[in-house]
Amino acid sequence: MKYFLLLAFAFLAACENTRTRKDSDSDKDPQKYTKVTVTDPRGELISEWIAEGRVKKFDQGYTIKAVERHTAPPSPTTAQYPNGRISSVVGPYIILEDVEKPDWLKRLDGETR
Repeated sequence: MKYFLLLAFAFLAACENTRTRKDSDSDKDPQKYTKVTVTDPRGELISEWIAEGRVKKFDQGYTIKAVERHTAPPSPTTAQYPNGRISSVVGPYIILEDVEKPDWLKRLDGETR
């Protein structure tokens, strides 16, 4: 009986599948970009981020690979991260929206519009 269980375990372990992607598939799929908007309870903008790739949820917000960040007044700033920057986005209200790749990043990568 214990050999049967060992054999069954070996077969089930062989069924494990890891997600792999062929190199040719990655050329066909464009990178996903997400606009992450953080507002206060009144709906006023706190910050706005453009994330490249996967947006990961955690307890208090999201972990992203940021390529751009805008902050709200009184001292509005815009920062661009061409190579991406791992960031944590937290706030009272967070809105996610799919967007296209930013124009400045397209120009930097030598892509046509």
